[in-house]
Amino acid sequence: MKTKELNLCLLKNIPEIKEKYEEETLWQEKDETGSHTVFGNVFTPYLLSCGDNGDFGNLKKCFDFIENVLSENDRYSEEVIAFSVLERIYDDTGKKYENFMKNKTKKLFYEVIKNYFN
Repeated sequence: MKTKELNLCLLKNIPEIKEKYEEETLWQEKDETGSHTVFGNVFTPYLLSCGDNGDFGNLKKCFDFIENVLSENDRYSEEVIAFSVLERIYDDTGKKYENFMKNKTKKLFYEVIKNYFN
């Protein structure tokens, strides 16, 4: 996936972030804003806030979205998920969200931990 496609996929699947997405992208390149920026500054904080607020329904939805993106086997999307989501949630929360992760997400999460934190 290219940047715009990945960003629009995120917005379609997690419409709850629309306002923050527009705030982040309006002053940049709109839907062409780098996905690392969008995921790191919009999606990941949303995911973390769902966890902090006990919003497990939307937290599950976020991890289902991540798993679906990883199922595409797209290198760019995988890098965005690894560095702008999984690395950040490990830094912020340890393994708090591991139970919400499905197979591909867990595999990538463990790779991130092994390669960057050990």
